[in-house]
Amino acid sequence: MKYITKSPESQEVFRKNPLKREFWIIGKKLTNKYKDVSSSLTMKIFISIVTILLIASGFIGIIIPGLPASPLIFLGAITYGFGFGFERIGATIYIILGILTAVSLTIDYLGSVLGAKKLGASKFGIIGAILGLFIGFIIGSIWGLLIGPFVGAFLGESIRRKRPKESLKAGLGATLGFMGGFLLRFPICLVMIILIVWGILK
Repeated sequence: MKYITKSPESQEVFRKNPLKREFWIIGKKLTNKYKDVSSSLTMKIFISIVTILLIASGFIGIIIPGLPASPLIFLGAITYGFGFGFERIGATIYIILGILTAVSLTIDYLGSVLGAKKLGASKFGIIGAILGLFIGFIIGSIWGLLIGPFVGAFLGESIRRKRPKESLKAGLGATLGFMGGFLLRFPICLVMIILIVWGILK
């Protein structure tokens, strides 16, 4: 039998007492089943905690720039799918979440670039705004993301030896562009969270 111990002494006891043998087999089956259920339950609890932390971090990123809000929210949904099945939320919602994430990232990227260009920045200012935004993201503070595009565009324009007034104007455009992107990112991320919750509860 699969559940019979290999110990000769135990096998001898089981031969003399078949009832004890049956109880031992039943106990072994229940123990193995409990281990499987316990392992599965522990994993699902872990997946749930990670999902909540990722989505919560993304939500905080909506309010506090420095955290990639939409990617974290999308990653939370993917993590949930690995633990509970992607069919739970549904393929349609995952596709929408992916599209919204791409749109949000594009807005963040173009916000600074187009903002600088609108107010007269050259390619030097635009590259500076991108680098400033990237450095501000690495710093991970709201001031880094707000000042980064401004300083980057200003330094980029200064390389072309433009007058300080024009460089400041381009830097201001980059900053305003980023803020505009932030205001557009907020409803996108909010919709993503609502879709995830609706997909789980439906």
